[in-house]
Amino acid sequence: MAYKARQTPLLVAAQQNQGWDTATGVEVLLTQAFDQFLLWTGLEPPREIVAEAIVALDGKQSTVAKADFD
Repeated sequence: MAYKARQTPLLVAAQQNQGWDTATGVEVLLTQAFDQFLLWTGLEPPREIVAEAIVALDGKQSTVAKADFD
């Protein structure tokens, strides 16, 4: 699992195989964070707000394609 670069050669190869589900390292990390937020607070995490913030930060730091974090 890698956070930078988001698209590794291995991930690209896996995405080319029909029927394989893939996720970037950042997507996995966010999913874990959202689940922990719910467990710790009992509240639904602000998924859309967090995802938008990550995409905005990524755009400032890199030209790597933006991922969907839902």
